[in-house]
Amino acid sequence: MEKAILIAGIIRNPEIKPEDIFRALKMAFGISPSHISREMDFDFTTYYEKEMGRNLKRSWAGFFVPGEFFDAGNLADFKNLARKTEEKFTYTDGAGIGAVAKKRRVNIDPGYLTPSKIVLASTKDFSHRIYLSNGIYGEVTLTFSDGKYSPLPWTYPDYKTDVFMEFAYLLRGLLVKGKK
Repeated sequence: MEKAILIAGIIRNPEIKPEDIFRALKMAFGISPSHISREMDFDFTTYYEKEMGRNLKRSWAGFFVPGEFFDAGNLADFKNLARKTEEKFTYTDGAGIGAVAKKRRVNIDPGYLTPSKIVLASTKDFSHRIYLSNGIYGEVTLTFSDGKYSPLPWTYPDYKTDVFMEFAYLLRGLLVKGKK
């Protein structure tokens, strides 16, 4: 098994407390986040606004235990656990007559980090994604070579930020060294 660290990208409505999300992730994943990135405004797209509201916040959590590694073969299961965790933060919107919709206030996207790449899970198929299982696809979003991370044409802009890169380099260093 290749050395890997489980990560989770989190986008949240500012009304939801980060510690509530981390507690829910611990219950779902069976492990508390060991590392949490700095938080930043999520203003790269309006894609989530209609469902989640405005002034969204973005952060990442890493789940690292020295000497224990994430089994990348379980990524689809963790994506489905994340989807169930998101449901804990939904609200009911009575938009329209007789129409009721559940809307998320939290988006959780798990992935994993290895010495050579960062892979994200998605429910959406696309040409650069590979089917894993249970309706989940995997996407290499950053590669690591010559001492640095490099984005790919489809890499989301928030995964190119200094905030994410700082987080990724920290976790990669821990993974390579194998200590906390």
